[in-house]
Amino acid sequence: IYDCTRNTGIQRFPLGTVSCKKTSSGLEGSRSHSGFLFVFGVKYRSRYDLFSSPWKARSKGHRCLLCSKTFQSAERLKAHQIVHSEERPHICSDCGASFKVLNSLKLHQRIHTGEKPYGCVECGASFSVSSSLKKHQRLHTGEKPYKCDECGKCFAESSALTVHRRTHTGEKPYQCDVCGKGFKTLSEVKQHRIHHTGEKPFWCHQCDKRFVTKQALQTHQVIHSDLKPFICGECGEAFKLAVSLRRHQRVHAGYQCDACGEIFATALIRANHKRSHKWLDVLQPSSSSACWNSL
Repeated sequence: IYDCTRNTGIQRFPLGTVSCKKTSSGLEGSRSHSGFLFVFGVKYRSRYDLFSSPWKARSKGHRCLLCSKTFQSAERLKAHQIVHSEERPHICSDCGASFKVLNSLKLHQRIHTGEKPYGCVECGASFSVSSSLKKHQRLHTGEKPYKCDECGKCFAESSALTVHRRTHTGEKPYQCDVCGKGFKTLSEVKQHRIHHTGEKPFWCHQCDKRFVTKQALQTHQVIHSDLKPFICGECGEAFKLAVSLRRHQRVHAGYQCDACGEIFATALIRANHKRSHKWLDVLQPSSSSACWNSL
């Protein structure tokens, strides 16, 4: 019999036999005068709530002493406890990488097999894990659920928000072991270390040219293809490199000679052109005086 006036635990009773010590009118009697049941300090409002999953979870009997999780069998508890140890019993036969749990090994092995069972219905891109697909789908939906409390900027991934917050706090947790300079991300410090070693780990398979960063390699590889992804919005002319497009767009910006009306890509080229009118002034002073005076 459970005393509903005290916040203590109860014994295990078959369904329907829990009664109220105060009223002796059964479970519903206890609920009618107290409003709820207390079991191990937890409130339950009905018979269903009392004997549903939260109560069953407490009766599993195999509890982890480190994190208090409970398991239905001793075998499952033992498998779980590996998480709290340094033991990595599951080893990849292809590369030797080791993992604490078998499921992590199975996910890793998809790198070697190329298996990507999770496909995007929007663009057909496929992924080895469901979490990667979920992150990718935010590119299509525009969802950015992670918001910065300081400036209100939103991000699609929690890791991006974590890195962004360091711009407000000034935190630089990754340090170069050569010069001690701090960085916000691990990738930044790895890229920085290359400047000390002179290493160029990214190389082009077509011309053997090497680069410090992967981005620099990708920019270079466009030269070997027929792709011209950078298009001028004014005239539609296409270019392989962004820098080529920017150089071209100066033509539309208009560096025009005041004397002859010719247009040049840069102000420096126009200035050099204007100097050519100096000699015309000597031979024919009236032909280009306006251009020369504008220098």
